[in-house]
Amino acid sequence: MASVLIVHSDNATEMWAASLRAKGFAVHRVCNPEEAFLYIDEHPPAVIVTDSQFRMSAFNGTTFISAVREHKACSLSRIIFCSKQRQADERHVPSSGADLFLGPADLGNLPYHLTRLLSQRRRARQS
Repeated sequence: MASVLIVHSDNATEMWAASLRAKGFAVHRVCNPEEAFLYIDEHPPAVIVTDSQFRMSAFNGTTFISAVREHKACSLSRIIFCSKQRQADERHVPSSGADLFLGPADLGNLPYHLTRLLSQRRRARQS
């Protein structure tokens, strides 16, 4: 069972978490990057799902992703970057280190996208 960390300050994440749990993923949710790093130190996740904006935080989505990429516990973690404002954020994702960008229309299929991303990682390891 793959572990997923959702870092997002919106209540909509409960719906995401429920859909992932129904597909067999172990899901943990935190509201901000500071909580995320405390969790990551003890439980490095297979996948991190994060938003582009955080309330009351020194991080935004791209700075958080960059910090995750530098964190040694996350060297194998995949990152999914979510945004309600697809056009505004999509151009920043490649430079931030995210593995996948999901806009509003894609979030309903989060389990599918997550499974596909993990399959790509497995194939890359086997090569």
